[in-house]
Amino acid sequence: MRHALAYLLSLLAPLLATSIACAQNTSQANTQAVTQTGTQIGKQDAVRLLASTTITPNQQVTLAHIATIEGSQASLLSSIVIRESANPGDTISLADIRAAMRAQKGLNAGRIALSGSSVTLTAPSQPAPTPAKQDTTKTTATANQLRIRDAIPDFLAREYKVAPTDLQLTFDDSDTKLLDTPLTNRTYTLAPQGTSDRVPIHVRIYEGDTLIAAQTTRVAIKIQREVLIAALDISRGTPLDDATTTRERRWMPFATRVGDPTAILGRMAKSTIRAGSLIETRQTEEAIVIRKGDLVAVDCLAGSVVLRSQMRAKTDGRVGEFIDLVAVTPPKTAKSGKKSRDAQSRAQPTIIRARVAGPGRAVTTTDTSASQLRDGSQPTDELGNTSDARSAPDSSGTDAAPLSPSSPRGKQPGKRTIVLPLRPASDAPREDPRP
Repeated sequence: MRHALAYLLSLLAPLLATSIACAQNTSQANTQAVTQTGTQIGKQDAVRLLASTTITPNQQVTLAHIATIEGSQASLLSSIVIRESANPGDTISLADIRAAMRAQKGLNAGRIALSGSSVTLTAPSQPAPTPAKQDTTKTTATANQLRIRDAIPDFLAREYKVAPTDLQLTFDDSDTKLLDTPLTNRTYTLAPQGTSDRVPIHVRIYEGDTLIAAQTTRVAIKIQREVLIAALDISRGTPLDDATTTRERRWMPFATRVGDPTAILGRMAKSTIRAGSLIETRQTEEAIVIRKGDLVAVDCLAGSVVLRSQMRAKTDGRVGEFIDLVAVTPPKTAKSGKKSRDAQSRAQPTIIRARVAGPGRAVTTTDTSASQLRDGSQPTDELGNTSDARSAPDSSGTDAAPLSPSSPRGKQPGKRTIVLPLRPASDAPREDPRP
């Protein structure tokens, strides 16, 4: 019996030792997994989509081609296939990227921060056409000479919507290695990152699914533009026209905003401009079309009704600006030919606020007049008296029409309107505005 028990123990001893070793290994593996998970949780991954990227037809597109990736899962994220076969002109949306990430096994998508909306796939810049007489060897050599410095001019011409011949670029000598990188059978992206005279451009070059270069280079840009030049000394307030300016084509730094010459003509100088100087938009302002004291034809819009009155400007005005105007109708007189004492005691000028529409023209609405009431200004009629909503004839016998719908006879507290003397437009038939 004892021999049998000893024999059984000798058989079970190796099995027990193996079980204990397996349990210890499992515990160590779990500890390492928890440690790695804690490390991954401590640092969030970031994926930033590019605005556009260059591909060849029917190319497989991975996340590394269309985004910058940071974090502990960068290598796994870079290998995610977004499109098995894509062509220039396609657009990859954020939803496409999320779907591909969800299908990737072993990816902790909850710890990834995505930014950007979509990526446009574009075709690589092509070398200049080869003459028909050139042999095959030279054609191949020309294709192999396509470099980053050759691709940047065409890219910037499309980006800024100018002809390539109107661009003058100066590269940094320190970036020669990057600029001379050949692009044959490679994919590249260019992304401008500023609007200064020396524009930083971020360059990324891929060969297959391998990123071989990612660097920013600065390019000094000049653009040939049509500009306005002062033909003589122009003083402040002088209108800019063909007599005071000339047009020239000059190479201008990229950040200089000279403005369209056609848009500048017709404005006036904000300050003195010397002869031969370049005229920039900031040196000009809209011309004054109404001067203080000018008579102005004011159109008042009340629904579908347009009333016209002649008023006098209290301030200078440019097209689109609001100015104050006062009625020019003479005060009413008593039968004796003298001003009413009551009118003299309460006489205040009628003030209307209208938008300048052009030389001698302005437009107001009933809403503009109502805003004066909300601001606390006291509306008055042409005598300077506060008026109710009834129409009143002026001294010339022409009925005056209120700016707001007439109220019933009798006073209603809180309802006031401004009465304009009606001046029918010369091209419109004279009508009685009363119902």
